[in-house]
Amino acid sequence: MGERETDIVQNAHRGEGPCEDCRAHENSRGTFVNPGLSNPEGELLFVTEEPRHPVEWNQHNDWAEYNAEWLPRFKAAQGGQFIEKLLESVELTLDDVWITDSIKCPTQEDTSRGIPATDTKDCFAHCRAYLDAEINARNPSGIVTLGRQATRRTLRVLGIPRSRAASVRVSREYGICEYDTPSPVVISLHWAQRTITEDEWVPVVQEAIANVLTENHSSGSIVGDRS
Repeated sequence: MGERETDIVQNAHRGEGPCEDCRAHENSRGTFVNPGLSNPEGELLFVTEEPRHPVEWNQHNDWAEYNAEWLPRFKAAQGGQFIEKLLESVELTLDDVWITDSIKCPTQEDTSRGIPATDTKDCFAHCRAYLDAEINARNPSGIVTLGRQATRRTLRVLGIPRSRAASVRVSREYGICEYDTPSPVVISLHWAQRTITEDEWVPVVQEAIANVLTENHSSGSIVGDRS
């Protein structure tokens, strides 16, 4: 388990560091935290919204054990299969990328686990430090954001002003993001969205991912459009 992932888990359990005074930590005691899945050295970084799987860290000794259990589950789930589809254009798989959440603990109400709903703005005020550290440490060739909130939060971490990030409409702006960011951002709808058919937008995102990697490998610059 890498140092960053260790810090996230330990801070979530103890309520220390960025987790201090976070309501999501207080509500769940950090036992359902997701520090990330798959390949920590992956060239692409996928960012989604928050954990949905019922992980309990007191049942895992370390990140490797957690990843060994939950990555196969994620591969079999809708989210994992969706990311695999996005990667088809570059012949990568889930094993080749890093998948993280913009908020590390669940904020939605879960009565079966005794978790009340939590204000996401408050949670992100704490968790953005983790996302910032993940991006800076990895300097990925590209970042793929999955859904509205993941996109807006990632853009804010990358230095885009709040008002500009809040104006992004993923249902219209999917593909290579036009904002100037340290790592290029590919905006994708979330796999659970139903407003646009996948045949319309998935090929655009696939091509954007391919363009990001091709341009990075050849010249370090990103050129792309939505034509």
